Amino acid sequence: MKYGHRRKVSPALLALVVATCGASSGGDTAWDKEIAFRRGAYLEWIVDEFGKLEPNMKPLDGRAWSLNQARLSLNRDTDRASRYFETIELTFDPDFMGIRLLKTLLDFGETDRLSGNAKDHLTEIIRQWPMDRKNGISKAAFWPPRFTENHDLMHLTIGLFSEQLRGQPTNTQLNELKRSLSWRFERGFYEWGSHRYQLHYSNPLLVLAVHAPDPDIRRGAADLFNPMPGDD
Repeated sequence: MKYGHRRKVSPALLALVVATCGASSGGDTAWDKEIAFRRGAYLEWIVDEFGKLEPNMKPLDGRAWSLNQARLSLNRDTDRASRYFETIELTFDPDFMGIRLLKTLLDFGETDRLSGNAKDHLTEIIRQWPMDRKNGISKAAFWPPRFTENHDLMHLTIGLFSEQLRGQPTNTQLNELKRSLSWRFERGFYEWGSHRYQLHYSNPLLVLAVHAPDPDIRRGAADLFNPMPGDD
């Protein structure tokens, strides 16, 4: 089946889309080529440096996801990456790993880089996502946040694609995401000053900017993400 929607996103966004299959390929401008070069160098660094640490990584280490996502993006050691994605499970805070696994599925679910077993495993994780977790934040936007801003956004994003995989109508979910993003434009992020939390904001925003099945959501997510690289 089709996994979400892909679009070309702005250069600032592409600079940090660590492993989106096919992004920024074949650009004609000098800036496109520069971004492609930087992105490729960063992916190579992840594979080389995180690969050295892999033997001592715990199963749910976020760096292990980055390593195997980069392998898929570079089309390197894809069998090894697929074995990781065939068995990976959710973390204690399930949305932290859930949003990463959703990105892998959306980026590579229609390619031959990810094994059939890995695709099936990731699909089931997202399809079986409980929509009533944390008082329903996977299906509705709330202000003030019911949990925290980053958790609310991750849950709501995963919820959208969970509904899509189950063949459910997504209009309500899309409207809730638009409400959530509009509040961010209006009120900002209370947790913005934390680099740790910026990581957790960036994950759902990147997913939405590339794969959301609605152009307003894709544009809104990209516009919210783009200031992040310049915020020290």
